[in-house]
Amino acid sequence: MGESVIIKAATLEEAMERALVELGLKKRKEMDIELLTELYVPGQPIKLKAFRRQPTGDLESCGKSLLVEGNVDRTTGNIRTGGDLHITGHVHPSLFIESVGNILIGGTVQKAIVEGERIVQINGNVLSSTIHVGVRDALENELSLRLEGVVHYLERIDRAIQEILIVRDRLPEEIDAAELNRLFHWILEEKFIPFQRMKQEFIQKVKNHTTQLSDDWEVLADHLYNVLSDTAKSGVRSAKDFSGLVIEARQMHDRHAEDGKLDSLLELPYALNSVLSCNGTIKVTEKGLSNCSVSARRDVYVEGICRGGELYADQKISILESGSVSGGKTVLKTSETGTITVGLAREGTEIWVGTECHLVERDQIGVFARMVDGELCV
Repeated sequence: MGESVIIKAATLEEAMERALVELGLKKRKEMDIELLTELYVPGQPIKLKAFRRQPTGDLESCGKSLLVEGNVDRTTGNIRTGGDLHITGHVHPSLFIESVGNILIGGTVQKAIVEGERIVQINGNVLSSTIHVGVRDALENELSLRLEGVVHYLERIDRAIQEILIVRDRLPEEIDAAELNRLFHWILEEKFIPFQRMKQEFIQKVKNHTTQLSDDWEVLADHLYNVLSDTAKSGVRSAKDFSGLVIEARQMHDRHAEDGKLDSLLELPYALNSVLSCNGTIKVTEKGLSNCSVSARRDVYVEGICRGGELYADQKISILESGSVSGGKTVLKTSETGTITVGLAREGTEIWVGTECHLVERDQIGVFARMVDGELCV
């Protein structure tokens, strides 16, 4: 498997970041992890083993669809495709699967990473793996929210400059980079440093996720990088250039702003010790979940038993049975406007709606949790 390290940390995120540093890697796709903690609970201390991923002959496709007969293993290497992807067999450990379309996997996924954008359907079990659906949509929605604040400041500066041009009877081309910088500081005054911080956070977020984003995000980040500090280096050499940058940023925001469509779907029969996230809905159709971290921007449906781990859904969680007779905390969370339905909630199950929590103290049949007039009703 190659060089490996064993990490103990307070959270999974911290453990993975430390593993990257100790292995001398930059991206998580360059390593594989194996959870050594018997019962993984998100947010709790964790122990894992991280491996430096060995180079493979990756299979890439820019076509509309790709069919892989049999298993995805060291022979095929990682798979990336610009269209739909159908794998008839299993996905073996240490492999990475990525598609901007739909993904159908006929077998199991074990100790692997799968990233899809629309629908990911897995007919076999998911074991110690990470499955993300709608990653780009979710990331671009978050970036558009960050960009909204940046654009607000940019448009404020641009309007002030246009007023100054009218008063001084000057053309935008006559305001050079040096004068622009002086105007920026004068217009923003005490807001200059907060704006610079906001802009830098947006740029850093883009830089951290360049492999998951379309190229236009990185282009905009590069244009913004030196604005208000070194306009000449950024290519903004006049007030006219600055107005063009403001228009570019606004158009980018409007293209990627949240449109309310959370239609991504992840469907699978069973998952163990895995991380599942979806920008839409997650459906677990058979046995259920065991010690998983699950997050959905819309709904989570489990037609089985949820033992241990943490589930979050913005709108609705529906589970046949939650908790464990042998211990291991099971946490179910939704937003203040969401609902949680459990057929049988075992003792120790935590049910969160917004910031309010209900602890199931004894086995309870037919749980329905929601907020009513600011109070948690279960």
